[in-house]
Amino acid sequence: MSDFTIVIDTREKLPYEFEGYDTVIDKLDTGDYSIQGYEDVFAVERKSLPDLLKSITWDRDRFKEEIIRGDELLGFVVVIEDSVQNILEWNYKRKVHPNSVMGTIENWSSYHNVDFEWCGDRRGGEEETIEILERWHNAHKAMYP
Repeated sequence: MSDFTIVIDTREKLPYEFEGYDTVIDKLDTGDYSIQGYEDVFAVERKSLPDLLKSITWDRDRFKEEIIRGDELLGFVVVIEDSVQNILEWNYKRKVHPNSVMGTIENWSSYHNVDFEWCGDRRGGEEETIEILERWHNAHKAMYP
């Protein structure tokens, strides 16, 4: 067991298992996952590739609002359950050009407090989310013992 509890947003439809970690389900203002007690400090947003593409096209305004809310946090990461190669090679069904997708991600990363992490698949997304949360927790714990 870890020495922290992972918070899973109530609206998360396909939450990660987080085997070996304590979890609670609670409403998060930003992101899908956080650390209990640090919900206003760190957040991770999970996106499948279809969800990411929808979020930067049809749901762009809503997603941009979340990106802006992330500016208030010390750490905000969007974990993408796919590879950047699938964007670059246009291996998806939505009719949005790869340059538009990558340009949006690069723009938001440059002007907002958000990082986008390509994780290959769902399992990679869960592993990356755990690594991010552990890193944030350990860094914060070291700064404020």
